[in-house]
Amino acid sequence: MDSKELLVAIREIVREEIGPVKQDISILKQNVTGLRQDVDSMKSTLKEHGQILSALEHKLDVVKAEQENMKHDINKITGKLESIEKNMSLVEAATAHNWGEIVKLRSSI
Repeated sequence: MDSKELLVAIREIVREEIGPVKQDISILKQNVTGLRQDVDSMKSTLKEHGQILSALEHKLDVVKAEQENMKHDINKITGKLESIEKNMSLVEAATAHNWGEIVKLRSSI
């Protein structure tokens, strides 16, 4: 076998050996493309979830502020009720005194 034939034989062997490697590389490229698509989809979903989370955090802050306002209003109402109860006690005492006076007046007639 001369050098040309040897070179041709080596080239043929290399081509035969490279064929499966090329197929493997092609499959790997497809897998990488699929992975990129999956990552892009995950990024989009993650971004959407981040936006939802931000909206929920904002809503939570609003609800907390409203709750604090309600607590303040309840405390204010409680104070007013206590004042009304004190006034009612004074009215009851005055009414009792007045009834006593009415009884005295009736008995003197």
